[in-house]
Amino acid sequence: MSAQTQTCAALHDLYLKKSPIVVAGVLQSQAKEFVTATIVDTKVSWTPSFGISDSTVRSLKKLNALLDSGIVDSLKQLYGLAPDYDFRELRANGIRSFLLLTTRCLASLLTYLRSLNTYSVSTWSGKTERLVCAYIDCFKELHTCINLLCTIPRFCDHGTLFPRSVFTGLPEVGQCDMGPLSSAQVHLEVTDENDQSPSSQARNQEDPELARELMYFKNLQTRFDRIKQEYFYGRCLGFYFCPSAQRILLLLGSFMAGYGNTFNESKQGLSNFVFTIYRSVSSFLSPEERGVLIARLTRSSNVNFCKALWSFAEHPLITGGPNVILPAMSIVHSFELMPRKLRVPFRPEHIPTPLNGNETMKRPQRFVTINYPVAHFGPEPVSVRLLSYRSRPGMEWAQQHLLTSILHSSSSSSSNLSPYLLFHIHGGGFVALKSQSQDIFLRQWAEFLDCPIFSVDYSLAPKAPYPRALEECYFAYCWASLNRTRLGAQPNARIVLCGDSAGGNLVLGLCLRLAYTGIHPLPHGALVAYAPVLVSFTPSPARMLSLMDPLLPIGILSKCLLAYAGVDEKRLNPDPTGPPHDAVDTTSQRTRSSFSGYLWNRFVPRLWSGSPATPDENLQSTSVEQSGGRRFHNRPRDRFSVPVGLSEMCTPIGNGSTPCAQKNDSSVPSNVMHMKRELPSDLDRVRYISFSQDSFMSPYLASDDLLRQLPPLGIVCSNFDPFLDDCLELAKRASRLGVSVDMRVVDDLPHAFLNFAPLGPEFQYANKVCMNMLKSLFERDPENPCDPSSSSESSSPAGMSKYHSFDEDFVAE
Repeated sequence: MSAQTQTCAALHDLYLKKSPIVVAGVLQSQAKEFVTATIVDTKVSWTPSFGISDSTVRSLKKLNALLDSGIVDSLKQLYGLAPDYDFRELRANGIRSFLLLTTRCLASLLTYLRSLNTYSVSTWSGKTERLVCAYIDCFKELHTCINLLCTIPRFCDHGTLFPRSVFTGLPEVGQCDMGPLSSAQVHLEVTDENDQSPSSQARNQEDPELARELMYFKNLQTRFDRIKQEYFYGRCLGFYFCPSAQRILLLLGSFMAGYGNTFNESKQGLSNFVFTIYRSVSSFLSPEERGVLIARLTRSSNVNFCKALWSFAEHPLITGGPNVILPAMSIVHSFELMPRKLRVPFRPEHIPTPLNGNETMKRPQRFVTINYPVAHFGPEPVSVRLLSYRSRPGMEWAQQHLLTSILHSSSSSSSNLSPYLLFHIHGGGFVALKSQSQDIFLRQWAEFLDCPIFSVDYSLAPKAPYPRALEECYFAYCWASLNRTRLGAQPNARIVLCGDSAGGNLVLGLCLRLAYTGIHPLPHGALVAYAPVLVSFTPSPARMLSLMDPLLPIGILSKCLLAYAGVDEKRLNPDPTGPPHDAVDTTSQRTRSSFSGYLWNRFVPRLWSGSPATPDENLQSTSVEQSGGRRFHNRPRDRFSVPVGLSEMCTPIGNGSTPCAQKNDSSVPSNVMHMKRELPSDLDRVRYISFSQDSFMSPYLASDDLLRQLPPLGIVCSNFDPFLDDCLELAKRASRLGVSVDMRVVDDLPHAFLNFAPLGPEFQYANKVCMNMLKSLFERDPENPCDPSSSSESSSPAGMSKYHSFDEDFVAE
């Protein structure tokens, strides 16, 4: 075992057996010993064998100053706060994630400091020194994060990880109300930070203490935004994930940097492919360049870059992979649901009046007419897919070829209808991907559960923002419930919903929509994986992980949420007099040698001539020039509305709770802002977007009466996922309302880990956790439900898995 592996394993054993405060003290004392021995030749047991560069000495002095700046006191404070935000016995929340991340950063830093004393190739070549400097830079930014996290509880209610509504401008949780559903509209507007409602201005002027707290909260957000992301996307990319994830993220990060340059230059054809490969390799070999490029791309590019980047997951080479390495399906059929009205029954209502002492009289069955989706661009077919491991009766129409049905063996066919039907909604940030891109785990689910899977390819934002996707999922569910026998399931088959990321949000919105309208049958359960429950740029400790997350950076996260909410990015352009930031390839041009740059820029494009590189108007700069004295650009208030369209889907039965809809209002008094407001960051413009919230768009805000009608929930997330706090807060609130909740937190995996199911043992374990949760939801007895307090089974506490670094080959034995 290498030196780094031994060190990290020992530190994690100490983390589990001792108090976390003891761990912080040990890390501080050992690090300071090595720093002191490196800077001056003191009489200690360790001294560097090679002379170190001046830049490394400066970095070590910086580390020494950081360790003397009260980091241990801040860690003690967070360690004391972390248990207040756990869900039952589950030791996981955003604060714990940051503490574990800091521990692993210091553990890696200690190991590389020790390796400076070894006679190895990595030490002689200077690679170890560069790694030491990189981890010191990361620790500096984590030091800032830790200090800022210590102030977050003052803005939150006890035990809650989301700030109070007075700071976020969101409706009160569970207390918002609205009129009839037919009058619901989503009003979106782009406002400046000076624009406030008269009521909020008056409230702030009457309460100067609240005004100071609001200003402090906004400054806190701006300081978070200024964390230097490039340090986490360079040599330290994904250092806190498991080894399998580190390798995958290194390749994906290099590809993102390479493809971003090509996309920004509007390359097409063969030149697009050549430039992407070249710059991906260049980014892989130049970590510092990769970090700068990823940080700039994710902050300045628009949602079209996200769609184009994630669309590579739908390439035939990738989507065809499951056909070779995963179980073969008997039925894989894509089709469309025509825009026709559906007649769906209401839930049976019984009158508790006994007849003959034993019987109960039923009211006549009532039906409701479900309209087809019409939001934004009128009626269009809804694309869906059917997957099944076995060919069952009623599926003959889905077999595309006669030869296919002849070749089916007896083991891949069944004469019985399935008692279960899995209704799947794919993820993709509301803006990308289709159901086929998730066959990498859906095929394993189909074999394990031995039931048909009905998946919806909903319309994507920004072309089809909220509520189009929810309308289509609602329509598809009603169709599936009426046609279960055609899908290979029994007429009364249990339907369980499942979705990951954006699909999880749609699953929750669909459950609330079905409960509100009284459609029969209701889902028998729902599996939600790493889903956002608030479509809002609301901070939480876990959401701050997107500052360093390579798969879901904070810039991409904000653009996807705004696109789903229907906000036009062109309205977000900052001061047009600011300098452009779309020339993201300047670093690579500076680091490239003059000779190679001449060959690449002059000779190669003549061989592969694509379309002329024209600037893309959608890639204009969206960052703010932070020069001294420059204020955030004043914009006129433009109001526009997007029809919800849910009012045309079904008439409510009138005895349920109404979803919430309340306009966000920013509340910062101008007199305080002029005195103490920090210069806005490039992400502050997102927070000044004001749009109405809806219970179906942000399920966490739903009323208590509506939320308690959720079916039994299975929730799964990673301890390093930016939506960990979203899942935890949903589990806490649903559990308090009597909803059965089974939540699992898997260790050391990135966001969207299901899409990497066969690529490592950690991913395979997480996939098995999801499959077992689905099986439990299907087999759950509705007549004798388990006690909600006993249904919150959990995995091992976050951070308990052994940690091994991806950079082991750089450290001597």
